Amino acid sequence: MKVENILARPFSSWHLKPEPGEPSYGYFSRLVEDEGHSSTKIYATEIGLNGKHINPEELLNSLLTLGLDEASRNVLIQATPLRRGKLYHLGDDAVRVRQLSITKRRLCPACLAEDHTHKVWWDIQAFQNCPLHGLKLNGKSEAGEWLRWVKSGVTLTPRGEDLARTACRHSDACTRFEGFIIHRLRHDCGPEPELFVGRPLAEIIDAITFLSRIFQRRGGRNGGENIALSYAALSASRMHLVASIQQWLTENWTLEERKRGSKFVYGALNFVVPCERSDLVDDCIAAMREALAKTGRISRILRDQVSENRLELTLAEASRVLDISEDGLKNLVKHLGLGLDRYNLFFDPDMMDRLKDTIDQLVTATESEEISGLRAHEFSRLEKAGFINSITAVSRGQTRGRRYVASEVERLVAKVLPSAKAKTMSGQLPLRGYARRIGSRPSDVVIAVLEGRLQPVRADPLYQGFASLCFDVDVAPAGHEIAIKRRSDDMTFAEIAAQTGLQMQTISCLAKQGQLKLVPISKTKSMVRRRSFEAFDGKYANAQLYRSHLNCSPSNIRTALRARGIRTVFDPRDGRLGGTIVVRSEARAALGLDRDPDDIVATCPLWEAMKERLQTEGLPYAVQQTFTDGRAKIATTTSTVACYAEKRDDGGLSVKMHIHPKHSKRRFNLVMDRRAAIAEALPWLDWRHEEDGGVKFQIDVDNGTSIDNAIAFLKCMHRVSIRPNTR
Repeated sequence: MKVENILARPFSSWHLKPEPGEPSYGYFSRLVEDEGHSSTKIYATEIGLNGKHINPEELLNSLLTLGLDEASRNVLIQATPLRRGKLYHLGDDAVRVRQLSITKRRLCPACLAEDHTHKVWWDIQAFQNCPLHGLKLNGKSEAGEWLRWVKSGVTLTPRGEDLARTACRHSDACTRFEGFIIHRLRHDCGPEPELFVGRPLAEIIDAITFLSRIFQRRGGRNGGENIALSYAALSASRMHLVASIQQWLTENWTLEERKRGSKFVYGALNFVVPCERSDLVDDCIAAMREALAKTGRISRILRDQVSENRLELTLAEASRVLDISEDGLKNLVKHLGLGLDRYNLFFDPDMMDRLKDTIDQLVTATESEEISGLRAHEFSRLEKAGFINSITAVSRGQTRGRRYVASEVERLVAKVLPSAKAKTMSGQLPLRGYARRIGSRPSDVVIAVLEGRLQPVRADPLYQGFASLCFDVDVAPAGHEIAIKRRSDDMTFAEIAAQTGLQMQTISCLAKQGQLKLVPISKTKSMVRRRSFEAFDGKYANAQLYRSHLNCSPSNIRTALRARGIRTVFDPRDGRLGGTIVVRSEARAALGLDRDPDDIVATCPLWEAMKERLQTEGLPYAVQQTFTDGRAKIATTTSTVACYAEKRDDGGLSVKMHIHPKHSKRRFNLVMDRRAAIAEALPWLDWRHEEDGGVKFQIDVDNGTSIDNAIAFLKCMHRVSIRPNTR
């Protein structure tokens, strides 16, 4: 019908009522069909409306002239998009003009078959699938033509096809986002995701579309799946958003790819960011940068924005965290071979953990002695030989100098340490003794072992590191200048000092005067022929031997000799203590003795046998030749180890040692610190703990086997009492 006045009612009947979610153009098309007209466009033109280009607001104003009840009018107003600038207002909500399409129709056949109405949310471009039926929205007829607002009604095409029966593909994608759009446009009451509260639907669609384009770069998902993934990421808190992006990054990009930066992973954002920027999109971009900073690398320009959440640290930041200088950190990186260069000095958590563990293992050259058994200057020779590398400038404010990685030192020691562990046997010497024997340095012996020119025979558990290596005395390193085989008639200066009580300097002076015959064994080492010493000892003696008959103190020995008319000979040390030597025959005559104190006939064969064993073993002990008040002292030349041999009434001996934390603190601490090693070497040893904190040892000597035990005890105590830095 022709209507001249636009204010006149456009339809003769409006018994059809608008349904929730139905816009003005959908309701108008249904009324045109009910009016008996076949074309919506022609009918709109005839009543004075723009039939060529549908205007939802114009149609709404026309429909509001009908006699609809208030509820129907409100339903129609809430569902009709009203354009205001670049937005379509839908009741209290709004979408952007580009987010909604009116010229082309899309629909869910199942929904259309139920109530035969068009829904406004079908016109939103991001609405891809029906959340009620799981169907993908259809925008074409079975003939392949686009659906437009031409034919009156909403269920038939111009060709007469029933759209409610149109075949439509099922979708497996999550439709939570579509459900949220329906929730918003129907103004349903209920909680919303934290990030969506108070934001218009336009910003939410922009953010979800933006994220879906980012997710589309990697992962093999289609558009609907990426939108569902984006909604899931935004549907909770910001922390959840960052975690979701992190998961996508780690699942779809390798670490090396993530370290290539934001542009490589996310692409050029200016091509995917909506032209109308919103706070929610900016939040998404910030979350993307934070997620990449946690899992990959962010540029230096953006690092201040995510300073507390970055996966990687710069050189300056890492040096502050590790508390070392930047040069030291560079040296450490180079030492570990982490593959970083001057343009790629970024440090991720795994790398930082490795650096922290390495720094915690750093030891000085002096501290490395506890692992290697070599002194600092000896261990440095291994570095010069290329067997280990040090790191500089990593002192952490402590004593400056080189540092070694403890685990590397341990691996170097384990490389040459024999699997067999047992105490040193006869014919074998530990590292330092072997080095002295061949006239070499301990470090050179270790280098020979590392180079394969020398093989150790076993490891002594009483020593640490390289110092525990034991060698056959008859074997010298291949290529060594002098191969030494010690003869049984040669004596060291220490052995002579232990037997005579003379000091080492005194023995050296006697050798230079020709009283003792020297046998050179290397360029710097010499030994004394045993026969020459026996001849000297048979004629001369240390004046201290007669001190008990002179009734004087050690410091007054010369005065007592002069009082008795006993002359001193050689005077090798210009009268200083330790150099007082007398002629045995003159001393015996002046003191009225039939024989020398060290020539007294033994009343204890076990003691003589034990002294012979001590001499044969070459232990550095000075042995008191006779018993005084039933006991004789056994001690090293410096009294580092001192014990007593006491005669028992049954003819046996008891070797006793007493250590106390107050009276012999150093010796006590050394023994107690090595208690496990001593117990392993001497399982039969009886530890007698006293009430005052001291410890007593007693070895009863009754036969040859018990002499072996006593000798083993003295050997063990000597090794334990050596300073730790000499092992």
